[in-house]
Amino acid sequence: MSLRTFLKRIWHKIENVFAGLPNEIKVALHIGILITENIKTFVDSSAADLLTMLILGDLDDIMKEKLKISPYLIM
Repeated sequence: MSLRTFLKRIWHKIENVFAGLPNEIKVALHIGILITENIKTFVDSSAADLLTMLILGDLDDIMKEKLKISPYLIM
């Protein structure tokens, strides 16, 4: 079996798993992915750096580092 065939089979199985999910779960997954991407974009932006400079103490730095490692922790 070629690598291309192997990857196509895996992709087909993944499609089948997601095709069987209820629409509510598909929508929730989509929203969760969008939220995660937006958090990652914000954490890597200069706006987050500015906010970090304005907030006194270490709490903001700790939260920013945790979000960089695993953004799903806040949900």
